[in-house]
Amino acid sequence: MKASLKSFTIGGDQIIADLLLCLDRGVLVARHSMPWAFAGFNAKEVGTGLEITAAFPDCFAEKVGLHEGYLLLPLHGALVFTRQGPQGMLRVLEQGREVEATWVRRRELQPGITPL
Repeated sequence: MKASLKSFTIGGDQIIADLLLCLDRGVLVARHSMPWAFAGFNAKEVGTGLEITAAFPDCFAEKVGLHEGYLLLPLHGALVFTRQGPQGMLRVLEQGREVEATWVRRRELQPGITPL
């Protein structure tokens, strides 16, 4: 529920930003209308990255190899420190594209790659 509320808040922020852009600069854009991607995990923000608290079956997280307790570092070359980072990253990548992830598991860096 908390993750759903956060996603709703992000969407609201994007709608407001688009409205302000229109009013301030006279430019119409629809960034919020881009499709959302579900990363397939819950995570908590820690000082060193995102710690996975749950990975869901048959989703991106499971396919790439993420599990509870892993610390997600770069996702497709971009460093992620907030829960919104992976959603934003996956949102702009086209379906079927291979996505790389790197995480820490038991003091070791682990790479993974899977189609989106």
